[in-house]
Amino acid sequence: MKRLLLGTLAVLAMFSLVACDKKEVTPNGGEITPPVEESTEPQEPSYQEKYIGLVEDYQKAIEAYDLEDVDADSKIPEILSDTLIMHIKRYAENGVELLYAYDDIDQNGTDELLVGANNGLGAIYAYDNETKEPVAIAFQSTLERGNMSVYDNGIILMEGAGGAALHYYEFGKIGSDGKSYQQMEYIQEEYTEGNETPTYTNAETGEVLEYQSLEEIMNQYIGGAKKYPFGDATDESSFEMTNPVIDTLLEGSWKNDEFGFDCVYTFNADGTGTYEVADSVTHFTYQTQDGHISILNDGDDISFDTMYSINDNVLNVLDSNGDDTLYQKM
Repeated sequence: MKRLLLGTLAVLAMFSLVACDKKEVTPNGGEITPPVEESTEPQEPSYQEKYIGLVEDYQKAIEAYDLEDVDADSKIPEILSDTLIMHIKRYAENGVELLYAYDDIDQNGTDELLVGANNGLGAIYAYDNETKEPVAIAFQSTLERGNMSVYDNGIILMEGAGGAALHYYEFGKIGSDGKSYQQMEYIQEEYTEGNETPTYTNAETGEVLEYQSLEEIMNQYIGGAKKYPFGDATDESSFEMTNPVIDTLLEGSWKNDEFGFDCVYTFNADGTGTYEVADSVTHFTYQTQDGHISILNDGDDISFDTMYSINDNVLNVLDSNGDDTLYQKM
């Protein structure tokens, strides 16, 4: 804004000098000052103006999305994230809504648009200065059991799960052209029964990688970089449990063995718990409200939020695709 203001003052000063040097007069000797012409140079639109049409398209698509229509996804424009739209529509009654923010992720002087919901980032867009249109950089494939994070070193991390013992980590960044996505590494982490440490492979080729831990991988790509606080950076209201409680029906241990080994959730009465997969144990805190559960793993700063229900000693937790994952009370 300051640059545009100074430019406007310079134009006015130029015409004032012209008017002083070259005057016209009327027959009775009166002076006529030539009218000051306005500059016809197009003004560079603000980042809000560049992306507002896309935000409005998301709002319209969410409103029009029909959860009962099996062809609903095919009706969504390709530039929009159908996963994000479906997620917001499905959980709207639980306070989930569209959030968006702006940040210059790749530090090239042009802000990107970050679009998501209360519990996570769903899509990233850049602005193509040639076509004067937004372009999609990256889509997160799941919001129920996954996460997209942006760090101040330019790294984009997309996480997902193919089951309780199978996790995916894709590291990437915005390309040097400022309008494309550059994948750096796509890693699969798999726990197998009897092995104390997981196996890491290239998620696309199956090639076994030499990584020994997730910490090693994160140190390589993230290091000391700070995560962009998506929910805190917007003016929109983030999801917040208005009356969080500890559901007493959840207390105890719950087991799923459909993967050939035990995956066990344990929920304690004090709001703490553990998740055991093979020989790995993750500690967490949790809270619930109206069929919604928020789990925050120790060491993480973003919670895993999803829906759950309990019937006849069976805990049903929605997975990354919105499908049922069943845990039997132990």
